[in-house]
Amino acid sequence: MPTNSVVLQGSGADVDGTIKSYAWSQVSGPGTAVLSGASTSALTASSLAEGSYVFALTVTDNQDAVSTPDQVTVTVNPAPAVTYTLTTTASPGAGGTVGRSPNATSYASGSVVSLTATPAAGYVFSGWSGDATGTTNPLSVTMSANKSITATFTQMPPTTFTLTTTASPTVGGSISRTPNATSYASGTVVSLTATPAAGYTFTGWSGDATGTVNPLSVTMSANKSITATFTATGGGAQM
Repeated sequence: MPTNSVVLQGSGADVDGTIKSYAWSQVSGPGTAVLSGASTSALTASSLAEGSYVFALTVTDNQDAVSTPDQVTVTVNPAPAVTYTLTTTASPGAGGTVGRSPNATSYASGSVVSLTATPAAGYVFSGWSGDATGTTNPLSVTMSANKSITATFTQMPPTTFTLTTTASPTVGGSISRTPNATSYASGTVVSLTATPAAGYTFTGWSGDATGTVNPLSVTMSANKSITATFTATGGGAQM
């Protein structure tokens, strides 16, 4: 196999006459064989399956004498196993890994391989490309050819944010924060308190905050810049 047919060429001789007819038959073996030309010197046996076949030829001369059957054995070997390779790639390389189950260098035709994309810290899996598409994870791949599949990972946006605060004018007062840090994890709530200097009054927030609530609660969902505005009162010194 994969060849599943054979042509058998027979012959006969008669020292005192001529050969009148040929007759091929199957003696043993799988019952799949289809015989063509069984009454000629050349037999075609097709639809052969894995196994051993025995065919016999007899010839008849012009005086109707029949020869002793002459047998021939045909052995059909199993078809060689068909295997395929699977190449997997992570893009970018630092973005994550691609695991496979079962893990092998090649796979028999029809094998189902499960691919799992695992993102590295700071990345998310965003999809398959090459000989696969979509975002299903794990992904089942049926091996019907050599395949190359890429897992794409996308870097996540920063999960910490900065908060810049400004007093306007700078001599008008100060802004304190709780907790006091240079950056904040996403979702952190920071309390800002505007404290006016002598001769000034706090009049409101601007930038990434509005209103006059004081203290002000700020939820960190992005880098933010907030200004506290102070206004001189009639009885205070102005600069």
